[in-house]
Amino acid sequence: PQPWGRLCVTPKPPKISALTAIGVDLVGLGPLVDCTLLVDKATTHEDFCIGGRLRPVVECAFAAVCMYYKDCVRNNEQVFACIKLREVVVEYGYAKFLGDAGH
Repeated sequence: PQPWGRLCVTPKPPKISALTAIGVDLVGLGPLVDCTLLVDKATTHEDFCIGGRLRPVVECAFAAVCMYYKDCVRNNEQVFACIKLREVVVEYGYAKFLGDAGH
């Protein structure tokens, strides 16, 4: 932290739009987000589904899982979310599974 009164760069909140910087097409990302966070119309309120008024909350949660993935793996936190993200990213063709060593 900077001393009081000094300006500095602060942490940025997770945003799904940041994925465009690495070439991810956000248009087709909805199903991947839903699969990772277990969002489906049968068990999730419609506001959180694709096109719902609270969808940005789901996208922010997905962005947080992506943003903090390495830290969570290293610290053995959010284990289910990390495993699910890894499985879904491979399933949707964004990466190849390299085993446990290939986080």
